[in-house]
Amino acid sequence: MAAYIDSHCHLDFSFLSEKLEVVLRACAEEGVGHFIVPAVGRSNWRRVLALGAQHGQIAVGLGMHPYFIASHCDEDLECLRGLIVRHRADVCAVGEIGLDRMQPMFERQKDLFLQQLELAREYDLPVIVHSRKTHGDVLWCLKRAGVTKGVVHAFSGSRQEAEAFVSLGMKLGAGSVLVWPRGSKVRSVFASMGSEHVLLETDAPDMPLPGQQKGQATPANISRVFEALHAVREESPEQLRARLW
Repeated sequence: MAAYIDSHCHLDFSFLSEKLEVVLRACAEEGVGHFIVPAVGRSNWRRVLALGAQHGQIAVGLGMHPYFIASHCDEDLECLRGLIVRHRADVCAVGEIGLDRMQPMFERQKDLFLQQLELAREYDLPVIVHSRKTHGDVLWCLKRAGVTKGVVHAFSGSRQEAEAFVSLGMKLGAGSVLVWPRGSKVRSVFASMGSEHVLLETDAPDMPLPGQQKGQATPANISRVFEALHAVREESPEQLRARLW
């Protein structure tokens, strides 16, 4: 019986897609039975949709990731709208979208983020948000667009920032940083939040556990993330699993 959902993994990336059946079997052995795969841009929208069509346990998000800001164009927004309309039953979120201070063209990032948030509101979809050194800006954009459901992926901010997102209606993505020794600050934040506000994720293949090489993480890591989360909380494992599900 499935115990976990990986709320953020990139099963279409070559490290995982080239051996997908093996990966899915290994995940099933760890109790990972469902996956949300967000796209990053026009280049992989159809590939991600095909994954969802082929595998009933895979749900998909469509969006434009700020990391690839230089490759996005205005026409992509209309293409994105069209795909959401045609595949509305198969698309569970608009994402991966957001802001990243480490990438160029920040005002352009913000413009595209706001337009994608408006799409999410229009089609009543949650959002999968990438926020790197931009939590204040992301909060401002969410409020301006009137978007109140979704997840801040791989959250590693402060307790105050966590509470601000949760008060808006957002979930917080708990990932591999909880397992690393340097993740004590993030563990303390997740220890203080109600588990109904938390989603498990791996961001596979990008965010490894200790001992794994970067780019070689898998969704089977979810059980380790769960163990690290449970270690700082008071619920029984059964209660925590049920709430996270």
